[in-house]
Amino acid sequence: MTLQLGAAGSSLSVSPTSKTIHASTALQLTATTENVTNPTIVWYVNDVKGGADSTGTISDTGLFTAPAAVPDTNPVIVKVVLMVSPDPASKSDITRTVKITITNPIPAITGITPARIKPGDFTLILTGTGLMSSSTAAFKGAPLTVTSVTPTSMTVTGTSTDAGTQLVTVSNPDPGKTTSAPAAFTISNTMTPAMSLTEASRFLNYATFGPTRSSVDELQTLGYQQWLAQQFDAVPSVYPATLDAQGLDWAQSQFFRNAMTGADQLRQRMAFALHQIFVVSGVKVDDAHSYVPYLRTLQSDAFANYRQVMGDITLSPAMGEFLDMVNNDKVDLKSGASPNENYARELMQLFTLGLAQLNPDGTAQTDDSGNPIPPYSQADVTEFARVFTGWTYPPRGTRTTRGHNSANYSGPMVFYEPNHDDGAKQLLNGVELPANNGAQRDLDAALDNIFNHPNVGPFVAKNLIQHFVTSNPSPAYVGRVAASFNDSGGVRGDLKAVITAILMDDEALNPPATTGGHLREPVLFTASVMRALSGTIADHPFLSDSSEMMGQKLLYAGSVFNYFSPGYRILNGSLAAPEFQILTAQTVIERVNYVGNLIYGNFGSEVKLDINRFVNAAADANVLVDMVDAEIMGGQMSADVRSAILTAVQAQSGARAKARAALYLAATSSQYQIIH
Repeated sequence: MTLQLGAAGSSLSVSPTSKTIHASTALQLTATTENVTNPTIVWYVNDVKGGADSTGTISDTGLFTAPAAVPDTNPVIVKVVLMVSPDPASKSDITRTVKITITNPIPAITGITPARIKPGDFTLILTGTGLMSSSTAAFKGAPLTVTSVTPTSMTVTGTSTDAGTQLVTVSNPDPGKTTSAPAAFTISNTMTPAMSLTEASRFLNYATFGPTRSSVDELQTLGYQQWLAQQFDAVPSVYPATLDAQGLDWAQSQFFRNAMTGADQLRQRMAFALHQIFVVSGVKVDDAHSYVPYLRTLQSDAFANYRQVMGDITLSPAMGEFLDMVNNDKVDLKSGASPNENYARELMQLFTLGLAQLNPDGTAQTDDSGNPIPPYSQADVTEFARVFTGWTYPPRGTRTTRGHNSANYSGPMVFYEPNHDDGAKQLLNGVELPANNGAQRDLDAALDNIFNHPNVGPFVAKNLIQHFVTSNPSPAYVGRVAASFNDSGGVRGDLKAVITAILMDDEALNPPATTGGHLREPVLFTASVMRALSGTIADHPFLSDSSEMMGQKLLYAGSVFNYFSPGYRILNGSLAAPEFQILTAQTVIERVNYVGNLIYGNFGSEVKLDINRFVNAAADANVLVDMVDAEIMGGQMSADVRSAILTAVQAQSGARAKARAALYLAATSSQYQIIH
């Protein structure tokens, strides 16, 4: 559909001109103009600029997002206007319309509670998206009785005597009749779970971005080892290609979207931990096209070998830019410039060796005066800086590297041999690289030299334990994990073996009362509360903004040392507590405000929770508090906290007020904010 305007020759076309789509899905519309310089395009939905939640919204680029439910006026009319004249009263503007028919949403099941039931009559709570009052559920081809339904939760009843894994589906009627993918639950005569509620919740606090009702049920059904096996095989979450052309805030949003909904929770937690060791910060590398490939590398290498992580991150253009290895050249005799030492120093100090020679259990070795023995010297830094010369950005297209390539983050850095220091080099432990060895061979040999240093096992073990389980692991715990790093079936540096050793150690499963645990840093805190309360977000910067208010701006670590110092201590230096460095009087208030605004609906309609199950339990205050203890605090609520919450609940009027009070007090308690 195209209109030409007389002599001016201006034209506007739009594609498609009509379409039928499901509620809550998106449709890209394309407006094409001819003979217009710097065209101004404006989009409307039912004559409302940008649209509305009830009828659908449309972006400045023509991306139409259908409403969550079929609108009262259907189809909706999208209008695109080419503003030919700046005069608002002009009659020369060109208008095109698109008719979009909205059909019922596509249902999806994201969780089933309980995941394991006895034969006979049963009641299941199906959580998901796209659910409607007219949705139906089916089991083995027969309908189930639907007793209640919200857009994100459906309660059904049925009967079965068949043991084993069973499948249930949800269907939405016409218009646009669709059926969800089947979801599984288990009918079993043996109902004893593999672990208690507290054990399952504690483990998931370590290994995921926070327990949910369904994930606790699943872990209790599977047991630790089978759950780990499933996580190692889970399809990785993605950072889609569209992010590369957007602001870094969209990468932050994708991180939280993956953290909240991704099935590969352990991979994401490992990638986040590696990000806090091999730090690249948006303070310097501040756009998505440079930063997102680095995030993809961490995701890809999360269960690989630590030596592979070292190699891939060393050649990451983002890391090259952050720590000045990209376009780092050999000595220039004319100018007197020397190779930059940043990457060489931080690779040893922060990524692999630390500042002291370590015993196998991570304790520092000291000299006769009691001073730590350094694992490397300034001379070693200088020699390794010479190794890391001659590397530049990958060339674009078919171009040939002839020196310093222009900035490009689409692949690993490449070497330009004339810029590499080709002299002999002295590495750690007496290893010498010969002259004229070449940039690639020098790099591989240097990374192997560091990787095989005895410090790497205990250094990496302690760092990862602190990010996953406890800020104060005992030397024995560090030693056991380091032993897995050093040798797992004849392999050194296997991260699958390392994370298994961390999570399955007795000090993780049965933490010491006085020194175990760690504070939920803001990224974990914001995500875990949302996951526990079945939260959904449409406002893309919400969680990253909230985390920043609490002192942790995701992807913008303050320095190469991470968001907080790994050596920060409290109680007169008696306990390591890295995350406490960003816990101030102000950020404590922000944590409390976040929970309060979330639970009491002060963030607006784009941030939604599903707390109906707590509201339904509020008729009996004790039942409500028991549910909050189970789902929010993993069964670890102390008697004092329980008494305080119970008193507050009983003082409220109305079921929703009671539920909100209980959830608010639980999620702001120190028992919740410190994982133990």
